[in-house]
Amino acid sequence: FLEVTDKGELDMGEVKDIVRNLLLFIQQSLKEKTCKHYFIESVNLFDCLLNQNEVDICINIIESSVKRQTVLSSLLSRNSRTVMTITNCRNNNTILYVFFVFIVLVLNMAAMCGGAFVYITGIFFILSQVLSFLYASLILVP
Repeated sequence: FLEVTDKGELDMGEVKDIVRNLLLFIQQSLKEKTCKHYFIESVNLFDCLLNQNEVDICINIIESSVKRQTVLSSLLSRNSRTVMTITNCRNNNTILYVFFVFIVLVLNMAAMCGGAFVYITGIFFILSQVLSFLYASLILVP
């Protein structure tokens, strides 16, 4: 693919178009049953294909993937599966999404209050230890 594709097209093209062209190249190679070895041109990597049925299945999958633009965009999405699930939930179940956001905010506030309580308790503990040390040192002085 890289040997037959123009370098400028790879540099300036969108990733979606490059992947589409790669899939089309693989599809054409499967139809022709030729895939040249990078170093040894006389070797055809598709000589060991198992049967025509599997090749046809691969060609059909590639054709359907290229026709559906959503497959390419979801394949190349920068968002993770979790972000896509959250977006889908927000779009389809607005009330449920608002409820979960409210629950998460309440839990975050409770956790922040608990953390603040621990820090304040720790500061008071250290302050009480310092004061008791100072008081003990004053009492022992004759």
